[in-house]
Amino acid sequence: RFTEEESKRVQPIGFKKYSGNDRKSLGFKDCFDGLGHVISNLQILTPAHTQHQGLFGFVDEGGKVKNLTLENCSYINVETSIKQHVGILVGVNYGMIINCSVKSCVIENANPDLAGGLVCDNWDKGVILNCSVDDVLFRGNGLSIGGLCYENGATILNSCVTQCQYLGENMIGGLCHNQGTSSILANCYVALLDYPENNFASIAYKVTANSVVRTCYYSEHILVNPVYEGYNYDIQDNVYTFGDSYITTNDGKHLLDALNGWI
Repeated sequence: RFTEEESKRVQPIGFKKYSGNDRKSLGFKDCFDGLGHVISNLQILTPAHTQHQGLFGFVDEGGKVKNLTLENCSYINVETSIKQHVGILVGVNYGMIINCSVKSCVIENANPDLAGGLVCDNWDKGVILNCSVDDVLFRGNGLSIGGLCYENGATILNSCVTQCQYLGENMIGGLCHNQGTSSILANCYVALLDYPENNFASIAYKVTANSVVRTCYYSEHILVNPVYEGYNYDIQDNVYTFGDSYITTNDGKHLLDALNGWI
């Protein structure tokens, strides 16, 4: 459990540094095993000249973060000049994020930044597996938000988003904001009690034609399209709804049986 003073001494693990035309990066390439422990009350900082923020700023190829929960943590940025890529756990991932959770956290930005509840950018060979985001508050105007991950340019499997809140005029995808070319999003679900009436899609705000979306579910109470209008790549045959208690999907299966049926 971190105090405010202790939080000020915590720097993101791994970073991409942007300073004029000079770009330097030092990604995390080791294995961090949380062993099921919980980090709580951490206030994530914005180091100068960096754009990817989280407990891990940059997980590089070969890096792994697993078996860790972040609870009651926050990222609050009042800087208005530099666009930030924010995830509570990871800013940008090229490695593997396994069995990690974010619970009851806050992301608040003063300018129209990019945000994901768990990871902001999942790129290259990045994998997010068996992860969850629950009760995260996103606050700001003009944010581009993915409940789990802002931009998935790689692979997300067996993960979920539940009970998140969105305050402000933002563009939101329940799981991802942008499902990029050649990416995979499979065996995931979204469950929300409340969601904004405008600029919200239950699965992804935008899906490109060459990505794979398969066996994804959202609550039958979410009365919006899986993909936001205007970015209407057809994923209807691979997306389903489920009932109040997760008991059955609309094709007659228990939700968890359906999700675990092929992996």
